[in-house]
Amino acid sequence: MSTLNKSAAFKREDLLQMFSLKSEKIEEIDVSHKPDALYISIKLTRETQICPICGSETNKVKAYTNKKILHSLLTNYPCFILYKARRYVCGVCKKTFYEHNPFAHQNMKISVVTVSNVLQDLKSVGETFTSVAKRYGISSTTAAAIFDANVFMSRKILPAFMCIDECYAFSGADGNYVCVLIDFISTNTIDLLPSRKKDDLLRYFDQIPLQERKNVQMICIDMWDTYRIVAKLKLPNCKIALDKFHVLQDLHRKVRRVRIRIMNKNKNHKVTAQMKYDAKNNDREARIKLQDYIQKDINYYLLKKFEWLLYLNAEKRTSYLDLNNEKKMNHKLKRYCNFNDLLNLILNIDEDLKEAYYFLLNVDRFFRESNTDTAKNNLDIIINLANTSGVSELVLFGNTLMNWRSEIVNSFYIVSVIDKNGEVISRKMNNGIAENKNRNLKLIKNHSNGYRSWDRFRNRALYVLNDDATYSLNPIK
Repeated sequence: MSTLNKSAAFKREDLLQMFSLKSEKIEEIDVSHKPDALYISIKLTRETQICPICGSETNKVKAYTNKKILHSLLTNYPCFILYKARRYVCGVCKKTFYEHNPFAHQNMKISVVTVSNVLQDLKSVGETFTSVAKRYGISSTTAAAIFDANVFMSRKILPAFMCIDECYAFSGADGNYVCVLIDFISTNTIDLLPSRKKDDLLRYFDQIPLQERKNVQMICIDMWDTYRIVAKLKLPNCKIALDKFHVLQDLHRKVRRVRIRIMNKNKNHKVTAQMKYDAKNNDREARIKLQDYIQKDINYYLLKKFEWLLYLNAEKRTSYLDLNNEKKMNHKLKRYCNFNDLLNLILNIDEDLKEAYYFLLNVDRFFRESNTDTAKNNLDIIINLANTSGVSELVLFGNTLMNWRSEIVNSFYIVSVIDKNGEVISRKMNNGIAENKNRNLKLIKNHSNGYRSWDRFRNRALYVLNDDATYSLNPIK
């Protein structure tokens, strides 16, 4: 056995520790540095083997085979194990077989450690098969094959409190949306489905035992009516809660339509030099037209540039709309003003917009101040305000509230959740967890420029999204 130079990067003891091998298990070991890679030559100690066919003991060696195994001892420099493997022959059944290999699985040219490192790196949402493959000196196809052979994510049991949402993350024959099922308590992703269509969801839940489906107490959904239909048909003991974010989002769209309708009335009213000239020559009609154009131009400017003031949440309204905030010069308006002044100018443009804005404030207050006892009565008041409104967009929104009345009331149900520090936190049912998962799903898709295989995408997504997800070092057959 050659003696390692004292300046060598690795000593014998270090190598044995890295491979989790005892000194008595090694007959020969040598390290050599070459321009292309680091080579570690290893020959194991000869031991009595058990025949995998008949179970007899044998110590007879038929031949030796040199195997070259890629090893991730270093990530910035190629490393190979030159393993001299013995092939034994059984004295009873005459079958030949290789000795136990602690470096790589049967018929593989990549070490177990490399496989493990590849799988651990793929746990990160920012990694792709290509980036990991480049790091460990393998092809992206090999990295994907390692993942497929060692990771299989099965569906988790349906929880008592569940969220369902969709995400534009995979384009396939069943559509462009991925349906995501999430445990509201543990935040684990239960499963991913390649479709959100009603028939596909019904078939999926039909495959789950009825007793398991009966254990679901509440499900939080968005305003996709298919989810409500499927929940009523397949989750017999389940109450349905509507995520308040989607209700407010729909209301914001309605208010935005009112704003755009009013803004279009004030569009294309730029003041020209000719109009100023005519007004200056004491033409009364020209002066009236000029003032009208100036006001409409200002209205359009306010509705276009400061429309975000209409949608501030409660916390931002308190800070942005404080009357004592410093006033700054606005050259378009030719006056000093703060955000509160600007909002008042916007609301004074049209009565429909003013009514829509104060209705939005009432709905926001409804979600902030109502509870399980008062939600039903307070919601009825909101619905009545919408139905009696002279604004057509608010009437349509009132119809939406009526359609989802019971689901909105259910969204005030309080669920106790244990956080990472072991503290109990009480919160209302919502789909905020699902939105966070959807963000990671999109990152997985975008970083890899999309997936063609649904099974691989589902496995990778569940593997990344769930902290408790793990892999098998023994390839799954």
